[in-house]
Amino acid sequence: MEKFSPARITRFRRSRWKTRDEALEHFRRKEKFAKFDEEVLKDYVTHGTIENENGVQLFFKPQIEADIYRTLPHNFAKFRHKLKVPAFYIGGTHSREARLARLGFMKKHFPIKFQFIEGSHLFPLENPEYTAQIIKEILKKS
Repeated sequence: MEKFSPARITRFRRSRWKTRDEALEHFRRKEKFAKFDEEVLKDYVTHGTIENENGVQLFFKPQIEADIYRTLPHNFAKFRHKLKVPAFYIGGTHSREARLARLGFMKKHFPIKFQFIEGSHLFPLENPEYTAQIIKEILKKS
């Protein structure tokens, strides 16, 4: 999973800044965060960092995030006959992660409905209101 997931680079993600404003500017310049809704980005910095004597740091340690990425299931084949509840996948049209996730295999072997909306892997943070609307529509149909 280290080779295919973001775990490899997540471990070394910057996690400390002098101020929240500095952190906000840092994330604004990052490609993955560049299209975030402005209010979401501000909330990410406000609620995703904690203050300490050296400034601010991410609340969630990058090493823990990397560990989570390493535990993502990569053996879907053995579960293909076990999915008994309705499942729906929403993905971003420009998601590199979705392309790596073997969605073709999932479409072929699992009873999952798929929908793609404009955005990257982090589309819910880029267009949160539209994402919420799509989820509500899916839940009404289910």
